[in-house]
Amino acid sequence: MRRTLSVLLSFAAACAARPVEDGTEAGSSTTSTTSTTAVTTTLEGTTAETPTTGESTTEAPQPCLEHNYTGGAPGAWMLTCGLPELCGGDEPLTFFTTSPDALAPGEVEVDDLERARCMAAALRDRTLGQITWWHVVDVQVVSAPVSLEIVLHTAFVRSVAGSTLLEQDDTYEGIYDLRPPEFFADCAEGDALAVWLCLVDAIEPQCLPGPLGCPK
Repeated sequence: MRRTLSVLLSFAAACAARPVEDGTEAGSSTTSTTSTTAVTTTLEGTTAETPTTGESTTEAPQPCLEHNYTGGAPGAWMLTCGLPELCGGDEPLTFFTTSPDALAPGEVEVDDLERARCMAAALRDRTLGQITWWHVVDVQVVSAPVSLEIVLHTAFVRSVAGSTLLEQDDTYEGIYDLRPPEFFADCAEGDALAVWLCLVDAIEPQCLPGPLGCPK
């Protein structure tokens, strides 16, 4: 199944079983030694077996650059280039849906549609910076801030999971490729539902090994 930001809206639950790679070097190699037997022909026409030794090196895949931990809040991210907030406002942008299923949200409303479209346009245009929104279901269940820090073709994806505005328990951060710019072309001018579906499906499924690649 394709892993999308819609799944990552519940980061702690989605990644609880995955080991955290904190402090692990990106990339390691293992060397295995195998013995082979070379068959040679002597001057007398007989054959002799000569043992030979060969080495082969297999590179282990680089670990995903991600963190899953307890605590944390906007402004204290572990994976960040410290880029400015985009599409800002006096209050956090909030989406209201009638279903907790991100890809089948039911009715969708947003408290500032132009600001939401600005976020989709930032993803389309690869604008350097961060976008952040909140998710409320039936005005009771709240998904605490979801943030994407846009750095060229990648996004640092972050979420603080909590059932109320005051609870911020499980935090997830990871680095992912963004979907192609054309993916966001229509929703940058769409209604609340269109923008919502773009935001929650904004990333490619494979977490990247890093490095962060912050602009200089």
